[in-house]
Amino acid sequence: MGAVTRLWKHATIRSISSKVGILFSRRYLFYTNSAISVVMSCTGDALEQHYRILQGEQTQMDWKRSHDIGFSGLLIGAFCHLWYIMLDCWFPGRTLGIAVKKSLVDQTVSSPICISAFLFVTSFFEGKTSAQMKQELKEKGKILYKAEWMVWPPAQIINFYFVPTRYRVMFGSSVSFGFEWYFSFVKYGDRHSKAGALDLVSHDTTVSEDKLTDMTQPMFQKVQSHLPFAHSQSTDIVQLKQDMFHIDSKCLRKRWHEQSCQQ
Repeated sequence: MGAVTRLWKHATIRSISSKVGILFSRRYLFYTNSAISVVMSCTGDALEQHYRILQGEQTQMDWKRSHDIGFSGLLIGAFCHLWYIMLDCWFPGRTLGIAVKKSLVDQTVSSPICISAFLFVTSFFEGKTSAQMKQELKEKGKILYKAEWMVWPPAQIINFYFVPTRYRVMFGSSVSFGFEWYFSFVKYGDRHSKAGALDLVSHDTTVSEDKLTDMTQPMFQKVQSHLPFAHSQSTDIVQLKQDMFHIDSKCLRKRWHEQSCQQ
């Protein structure tokens, strides 16, 4: 115990503690909370991308995507800073009953706002239309909101009951660190589904080539049997078969592209 006390009184530890205290002071708390939210959001997304790379579903880090996630984290962190202050004004005190009330209000009001901000900001940077944004919010927002009900109510009860106001954004960001991975998974998971569909199309084009060869082979044999000069033009016939296959492949790719655009 004495060793711990001496370590705590060490000049370096005291200096770090003093600087941390400044960061969480009233003057700098807004900037600190916003920065913490950005770091946690980007780190969670980086882990999700790294997982995709290990699985072979992604070749490299998408820094544009990290920028989008980070900006949404900045807005959410700033909002949560003000939101927790307002909750303390509306529900003063730190009893268990007050903590439960705050948790329910937070989940029914703040959670939809944060999810909407995340999806709208990232979709805006992707250049999506307002109709596409609304559709994504309708589809993915429901998934994220249902998942949040499993995590945040108990976590926020602990947050509101035990944690002082100035540390609540940091606590919430720490809890959401793992949840940010799930946010990125839901938001960008369809990209990997489309990549899988493209692989399927490539496989289908190979099958189509075999089928095309089976269908055209009798025709070319018939042409060769009736036209003697066709034997000397075998190279041209092979080229014609290849051209027909490329046309078929282009049609398949065009059809897949149209379906993906409609989605």
